[in-house]
Amino acid sequence: MAQIKPKIYIGPSFPNGKLQRFTVFNNGYTPYMTKLRAQYPEINQLVVPVAKLSESMQLLQRKGSALNVVYNKLKTKLGGKTTMEI
Repeated sequence: MAQIKPKIYIGPSFPNGKLQRFTVFNNGYTPYMTKLRAQYPEINQLVVPVAKLSESMQLLQRKGSALNVVYNKLKTKLGGKTTMEI
């Protein structure tokens, strides 16, 4: 059986604590996270392997990069009401 590698969510924190930035998933996704991923498909691109966190954060902060565009799209969907900025 293949070992699941930990992943980390680097998108904006959701209002009311629904999903916090830098949440780590060690054993796959919870049913709640699966539901959020279906409702907000952008989340899928903002969950990255922990081993690539530094590289992903650099890309996230680069204006116009794919991660930056997806982050801002999700932030807009959330009404710009996030609890943490880039």
